[in-house]
Amino acid sequence: MKNLFKSIFATGAILGAALCAEAGQDLPINGDFRGVPSRHHVVPGWSCSPGGGARLFPRRHGKQTLELIAAPNAPKIAVSDLRQIGPGVLEVKADVNGRGVAALGFEAFDASRRTVIQSGKQPWQLTNIDSRIKFNFPINAPGVAYVRITLTAEPGSFARFSDVEAEMHYGPAPAPAPAPVPVAPPPPQAQMLTHEGFYTLESLPPVSVFQASVAAGSDITFKLGEHRGQWWSVAPGYDPRICRIELKHKHKGRSYAKIELNGMYRGTTNVEFVHPTGRRVIVQFTSL
Repeated sequence: MKNLFKSIFATGAILGAALCAEAGQDLPINGDFRGVPSRHHVVPGWSCSPGGGARLFPRRHGKQTLELIAAPNAPKIAVSDLRQIGPGVLEVKADVNGRGVAALGFEAFDASRRTVIQSGKQPWQLTNIDSRIKFNFPINAPGVAYVRITLTAEPGSFARFSDVEAEMHYGPAPAPAPAPVPVAPPPPQAQMLTHEGFYTLESLPPVSVFQASVAAGSDITFKLGEHRGQWWSVAPGYDPRICRIELKHKHKGRSYAKIELNGMYRGTTNVEFVHPTGRRVIVQFTSL
């Protein structure tokens, strides 16, 4: 019997022809479930809710099918590793079959990996015929920086997932904003951001402005000193099509935030970091 392919879209997910014309950015989630289980991962890039109920079935060319078996009173969930994104539309699709109800969805987090959206998912009534399902999820919450994909077998169900794909669709980059009107007092003069530079909290004025230019596909890394329990965070408003940000909090003799700015599409955007003491660090970032 031929596979039955169906597509379904979450309500409100279609944002118009201009957005649909933009090519999607694939998220590397290992949706073919290649590899072998480890202590913490059912396969590389995927972990499961505690307890049994997860099995792998081999297919061709190293691909595998992931089966989730849920207890009568609790769902069985597999989640991907975190992937960095910006505001846009998340498209998730997969081949599924089984018995009961399955769901595709996501969870979203801010730059400090705190939860912004706990559970966005759409259910699907399963049959023993393989179905290709697809959902579009608008992600517009302020501060969203990471996402992970969720695969769910609802209570009392078993679901088999294969060929899972996730893409982010972004609208066209906005036109550059007009130059700000000078005000008194004038803004601090911008200085060049030093690659691998370390800026202690005590050495930073209330507002610091830096400039950084990298080729698209390259990055610049620096560190901002911080105190335990008082962390730097990324302010919303930068353009993720131009700059992708990775921020990690570390303590090696002293506490600091390690920040990596990656050049994406050509353009300039201001990336601002804020500290609980009120200090602000603004990087005028250009991807060449």
